[in-house]
Amino acid sequence: MSITYFISPFVLSFIWYYSLDHLLRSSLSHKSIFLVGNTALPLFTATYEVLEPTTFKSVSSYIWFSTLYFLGVLLAAQRLKSSTVEGYVDHTSAPVEEPTPIPPPTPIHELSIPVNPQGECPLFTAIPPEVRDDIFKYALAETFKTDPSSKHPESVSRPGCTSKRIIHTSLLQTCRRIYLETFTLPIKNKEHVFWHAPDRGPHGHRFPNLYSFEHEIWYFGLMTSWQLKLVKEVHLFTQMYWLEGQFLVFCNQPYLSQVEKLKLTIRRGDWWWNERNAPLYIHPKRTIRSGGEMLVTINREENPNTQEHFLDNACGSAFKQLPSLKELKIEFETSDDKKGELEIVVDWAKTWRFPMGGRGVLSAEGLDVKRTTWEGAMSHWSDRCPYCGAHNLAPCMNARTPDEQAECVERTERRAQ
Repeated sequence: MSITYFISPFVLSFIWYYSLDHLLRSSLSHKSIFLVGNTALPLFTATYEVLEPTTFKSVSSYIWFSTLYFLGVLLAAQRLKSSTVEGYVDHTSAPVEEPTPIPPPTPIHELSIPVNPQGECPLFTAIPPEVRDDIFKYALAETFKTDPSSKHPESVSRPGCTSKRIIHTSLLQTCRRIYLETFTLPIKNKEHVFWHAPDRGPHGHRFPNLYSFEHEIWYFGLMTSWQLKLVKEVHLFTQMYWLEGQFLVFCNQPYLSQVEKLKLTIRRGDWWWNERNAPLYIHPKRTIRSGGEMLVTINREENPNTQEHFLDNACGSAFKQLPSLKELKIEFETSDDKKGELEIVVDWAKTWRFPMGGRGVLSAEGLDVKRTTWEGAMSHWSDRCPYCGAHNLAPCMNARTPDEQAECVERTERRAQ
């Protein structure tokens, strides 16, 4: 047994030596050899488990093993230090060839493949093209998913935004002619919706940066160049801090160059200092810090000769960076208790004329205002009851007049539902 223990570490040492020598000859550089050798050392130890120190039964055997083990390592290290050994090639200065990029697949609509005219299909022979287009648009329209996991939380759900949406694209797989007539519709007719801040929408904290547009960068980054040209409609649910701070930069992004319809929605909780129950205010022409400043501007602009201009750094100057924009829709939303404040904002908004560079202005002149109402779940908007002024919203029964008492009772009942 003692002879076996004597021979085994001797053989192992030369295994180390020749293994590292082989790595040295085949590696690309001396630096990488050292790393490879350093990484490989434990592998041999794991392979030759019979030679672990715990298997030795005598101190002398362990001494023999240790001595020869390190002898083999030192011999290999000596060879490693030599950069002029015959047969070694130093490739550290050799140019590294870049891998050849794999070209993306050619889109189906760009392939030169004959198309079957489907001459025997009534869809193409009996139905007029304009009717067929309407059928295709309807078949490829967005629909709301109905499974419970797709429902938006109550804090997000509202008319037109109750759950995740889906477009069924199986129609595009029927035949090549149908594909060529419909492949643009899923993106072209889709309303691309985003929330700012992102955590105020159904995606939660998936995009944690509240002061950017990470969701849009990720979303449009998944599209090809020909798909980006089909993006025509965008809908933003935005808080006021993002609208005034990031919207100007956002509108300058290249993936919005083909957008023709833009919709902005400012919800009850999106107004400045809604948590303090502050008066509603907005100013697209410059930055302000209170509703009083907005009212001063409104009063001044009652005189046609004292209209304020849109400053270049104001959010109202962002639309001129969208070269294809034709339609702008702004939704202002609040709760019943602030209805009078919202009417002031809306009446002023009807006079806005957003500059569009050399293309004129965007104006609501001659257009009607659409008013809608809806009832959702109760939300905690502020620390003060908007009906009676009480700081304690739980009972909300500190009434001063019969009318206020009735409204406070109604608010209490709705919260209990």
